[in-house]
Amino acid sequence: MTTAHKRVLYALFSLTLLLILLMAACDLLSSTRLLPDSVIPAEMATVTSALRNMALMLGLLAGGVTIALNSDPQPPSTNLLRILWFHSRHDGLLRVWASGLLVVIVSSLLAWRFEVAWWLRLTVGYMLMALPVAFWLMLRVSNVQRPWVLRGLRSTVIMLTVAGLLLSLAQVTSLSLLLLWVPIAYGIFAAHSYRALSDRNPTRTLTAPWLVIGVLLLILMSVLAGVLSLASVQPYLVDTTWPTLQSDLMYYALIAWVLALLNQGAAELRGQNRRVTGYVPLWTISAGMFGGSFALALMSIVQSYGLHIYGIPAETVAQSVLPLAFFVVGGKLLVAIGLGIYGVQFQVRRVRIRET
Repeated sequence: MTTAHKRVLYALFSLTLLLILLMAACDLLSSTRLLPDSVIPAEMATVTSALRNMALMLGLLAGGVTIALNSDPQPPSTNLLRILWFHSRHDGLLRVWASGLLVVIVSSLLAWRFEVAWWLRLTVGYMLMALPVAFWLMLRVSNVQRPWVLRGLRSTVIMLTVAGLLLSLAQVTSLSLLLLWVPIAYGIFAAHSYRALSDRNPTRTLTAPWLVIGVLLLILMSVLAGVLSLASVQPYLVDTTWPTLQSDLMYYALIAWVLALLNQGAAELRGQNRRVTGYVPLWTISAGMFGGSFALALMSIVQSYGLHIYGIPAETVAQSVLPLAFFVVGGKLLVAIGLGIYGVQFQVRRVRIRET
């Protein structure tokens, strides 16, 4: 890896983290709309969604570049695009990543018009880009070998792609029992990744804990999504926060993997086997993600029962979920604070790249 490549890679890491910080701030502001007398405009949710997608896209692009620059053999050219093109044809990890990038690009062009394209981007495109990054990180922090990683990627990518397609199609048609495949597929992926995440090598970065957080969030998302996508359940989701919870869990999981990449990538650029960010942001962010999501789930349950089962007026239901709304906002605040600490530690221990 040349000095120029290192600088480009670290710039991608830094810009990704900046976008994640902006996303967390906007997400916090947007969540305050759950509280009474909020002055935050509804457009803030659109800004938050755009920043989420930009941060994820840039982070996963950085993941692909990281894999390419650390793959052998390297092509004779030092042009980064040519290196990516070369490895996307010869490296199993990059082939899957490139196919995910293609799905993201196509679905993004159609997402403004078709809701199913939005779901395809989230559950298929981003997952196809994120899975190779996750498996590559497992290779760096565990004792598993590359053949195991490639076999694991081949088996899980098919299952999770089918699961993503089912979730996307469920938005426009009834699939009933086919949706049972969604939690099964993600459960198999979690069981498969357990071997790598439980057989750690002496790497001292916090990459593995971030990966575990992402896997746990994906399991929760898959169970929830499988239930919410049932046609018989759809009427009970109107005017509730269930869809928000489902997308939050998916985005949180992928963001956790991006944070794992930033940890491992920065540590390797520094050439030191030590943590780049510590346990304080790890536990603060995870507490905000899981705690806030739990509060949002309780809030959604109250809304579904109140509005659609007991027929309680919407104003009364809104007042009854107000205490839970404060916990939801508190979870977003914890995530924002944790990411702020993460950003400070990342900057304090920044990589200084010099000509060699």
